[in-house]
Amino acid sequence: MTNPLLQTSGLPAFDAIRPEHVEPAIDTLLKAADDALEHAVRDAVPADYDALSAVLDVCSERLR
Repeated sequence: MTNPLLQTSGLPAFDAIRPEHVEPAIDTLLKAADDALEHAVRDAVPADYDALSAVLDVCSERLR
């Protein structure tokens, strides 16, 4: 099943969104946010705002 809430380009196909799409989309996006956070706190990522922002902005924007 293709989930229109996980579409990454343009606006979602609003007419295709169904209630059963919401929970899997949130689960997927939260997992991606958790993975990004785990990546952001690694020693290889500089501890400054710009570096952390670059890692976390994409996943948090998708959750919005």
